[in-house]
Amino acid sequence: MNTLSASPSLPAPAVRTAGAVFVLLLVLGPVCLMVVPSHTVVAGDAAATVTRLAAEGGLMRLGLLGEAVIALAELFMIVALWVLFRPVHGPVALVAAGARGAMVVLQGAALACGLAALSWAEGRGLLGALPKDELARAVAVVLELRTQVGLVWQLFFGLHCLLLGFLIARAGFVPRVLGALMAVAGLGYLLAGLGPWLVPGAQAVTDVVVGLCAFLGETPFFVWLIAKGIDVPRGDRRRAEAAAAR
Repeated sequence: MNTLSASPSLPAPAVRTAGAVFVLLLVLGPVCLMVVPSHTVVAGDAAATVTRLAAEGGLMRLGLLGEAVIALAELFMIVALWVLFRPVHGPVALVAAGARGAMVVLQGAALACGLAALSWAEGRGLLGALPKDELARAVAVVLELRTQVGLVWQLFFGLHCLLLGFLIARAGFVPRVLGALMAVAGLGYLLAGLGPWLVPGAQAVTDVVVGLCAFLGETPFFVWLIAKGIDVPRGDRRRAEAAAAR
């Protein structure tokens, strides 16, 4: 029978809470970052985008509120994963936490761009009183900046997932295959960040590949945390055996 426990510095409820927070992010992420923009932004038509933002302000606000919840939930994830994996490899865990922290900062910048675009489209804020054509250009610029910031934060998150995959595989208190899957998710996010710059015409293909890598790579680890917790004695034994082998 497995002995389910947790890191001495991270109680078992906190481990499962981290898994539950991931489920929240799994639901909110696609809705706020994909579904809402598809209903509020008209690709290639700045004037139509301004009109739609003004008409769908409530939906945009809900999406931005969801993005704020995501950013705040990520702060918990940073701390929880840092505490959980610090005993496994402190420097790598620190860099992983820093990469995820950088992602949160950039998510905040993207959120600010969205708030500015909505405010201007509704005739509020510093640029809200501009003539329609100038307003449309301003909104288009800030939304494009929001898109580019989104690509950059995926690079940082890709790095985080790669490092987290290493930590999971090294820890020994969960199956090592979960670490390999997390690393695949990391490669997916790196592709998401670099793909539009390196292969601009393949956006649709890279989006599908990234979505599959992210879902299949991240989900198993956090589902394991919810369902099984972590087996610390097993992890301690495996690290001791690895150290003895060296």
